[in-house]
Amino acid sequence: VDVAKAKQLLADAGYPSGFDLTLHTSNDRYVNDEAISTAIAGFLGRVGIKTSVVARPIAQQSVAINGADIDFYLYGWGVPTYDSAYIFDFLVHTRGKDGRGPTNATGFSNAAVDTDIVALASEADKAKRDQITQRIWDVVQKERFYIPLHDQVIHFASIKRIDVPVHPDNAVLFKDVKLGAK
Repeated sequence: VDVAKAKQLLADAGYPSGFDLTLHTSNDRYVNDEAISTAIAGFLGRVGIKTSVVARPIAQQSVAINGADIDFYLYGWGVPTYDSAYIFDFLVHTRGKDGRGPTNATGFSNAAVDTDIVALASEADKAKRDQITQRIWDVVQKERFYIPLHDQVIHFASIKRIDVPVHPDNAVLFKDVKLGAK
């Protein structure tokens, strides 16, 4: 963390004294969601961004996001398909266009990205899907309209005869072994 550099970047952007911001968060959806947001507010405060936290139930938080009534918020997104197209359809595509983008409350809109997102819905060739997906991720990462901060999901299962350690990076490591019957 380089607090001096962050303060200089704020000054260069025209905010030498920082600014005020409200961080909207749920308080009943994720493990420590309100505490995470409070910590984020503290980190931002260190550089001069005075951040207030407004915490409420996820039912209210989701309505505010889907209505694009808030512009800085903590929100999680799970991907049951393990395919980026799911994220792109809901969070990246231009809001309300083609029935996609219902949870894109960021204001981000890019016609070329929208075209690529629509193409993913019917592209079956893995190499082509990978190229399209990478193109979209390149734009998302360059534009930085989402800031990933926390990965809560940890997948694991266990039975007495199998020991699968849970790693902090959410990676499950496997070895090819023969299991004896018990």
